[in-house]
Amino acid sequence: MSAFNRMFGKSKEQAPPPSLTDAITRTEGMGDSIQKKVDKLNAQLKTLHEQMKKMPNGPAKNRLKQRAMMILRQKKQYENQGMNIQQQIFNMDQQNFAIESVKSTKETVSAMQHGVKALKAEFKTMSLDKVDDVMDDMADLMDDTNEMQELMAQTYGAPECDEAELEAELACLEDLNFEDDSIFSEIGPTPVGGFETPAAAEPAKVPAGEDDYGLPALPS
Repeated sequence: MSAFNRMFGKSKEQAPPPSLTDAITRTEGMGDSIQKKVDKLNAQLKTLHEQMKKMPNGPAKNRLKQRAMMILRQKKQYENQGMNIQQQIFNMDQQNFAIESVKSTKETVSAMQHGVKALKAEFKTMSLDKVDDVMDDMADLMDDTNEMQELMAQTYGAPECDEAELEAELACLEDLNFEDDSIFSEIGPTPVGGFETPAAAEPAKVPAGEDDYGLPALPS
């Protein structure tokens, strides 16, 4: 310790200034204390009012009335103080909100600046010409794929139909009455694949004394 500090003492470190949040908390505590006092005075006024209703006019009732007037003045003073405190809290809340909004905007701008730098760095590794080439190649491949699918979908060996014959057959169908079931009985069953469907083969009869496998049947 230097001789100057031993003689005059070391200056005390200044405490940091109170924050708005601390000031709001302390002021809200004052408002709560005042509200409790107002509630207590309201209870006293209610008690005095009930007593005065039961008392006849006279000196005793006048004394209660004087006391009630005094309590009412105190209540009005506390209520005015409470309103002032609420206004102070509102002003500090608005200022605190403005400060937090500026901080949030500053952080947002900083984040956007870093984002722009990162985006520029990524664009340096890319080329619009390369993207254009990739899209052109993709379009060519899609065209080739569609052409291949059309080739694979072609039909081979199908008989060619005469348009005049189809129109004549369609005209005949329009003249038929489809509500008459007799036309279907005259047409007969429709052949499958151009051939008549053969009747199902009847199962072979099993000789007497043998089972389904041609072995002697066991006695029952």
